[in-house]
Amino acid sequence: MKMGRLAAGLSVAFGLALAGCQLLGEVGPIADLLPTPIPTPAGAATLPPGASIQGWVWHDLCVAWGGVIDPAASAPPGCTSDAPGGYRANGVFEAGEPGIAGVALQLGDGLCPGSQLADATTGADGSYRFSGLSAGQYCVYLDPRSILNSPLLLPGGWTYPLAVDGVTSISVVLPSEEVSQELNFGWDYQFLPPSLGPE
Repeated sequence: MKMGRLAAGLSVAFGLALAGCQLLGEVGPIADLLPTPIPTPAGAATLPPGASIQGWVWHDLCVAWGGVIDPAASAPPGCTSDAPGGYRANGVFEAGEPGIAGVALQLGDGLCPGSQLADATTGADGSYRFSGLSAGQYCVYLDPRSILNSPLLLPGGWTYPLAVDGVTSISVVLPSEEVSQELNFGWDYQFLPPSLGPE
């Protein structure tokens, strides 16, 4: 008799346990029952496993309008002397220089130019990211004459790194899948910024 009641009690307890499991299953995973995590701050996105290459394409500012260059005078802020007898942007990513949105970049496998692996487009702040990469050698390159880039960039030229036949590129070695490498590219518009020119 006692064994029968014990068996019945165990059967009910087991049934309730199963019902509880089914109920949790219908509500969703246990994570749904936990407090909502604090949102990740902007610019600190979680990357997929693996190494990453990221950086900015920025507008390298040089404001120097007309006149004869005095060889003894210092170049204007943000500028460096150019061989034909003028100034160009200095190739240094300085505070206040804006990013350029919508620029298309390519990631190649191996030494530049490498075989193409992926494409990326810069965001509103000029930043880009290739993530989830394995350890190895890669090349990031940009062509201002491409269909996507020419309406955004031309006329102008690369200030960092300097271009070969219009295309600029940087080779990089990622030694492990935990590393994050920053590669930046500077562009000097031929006729910009007009707002800073003479009135």
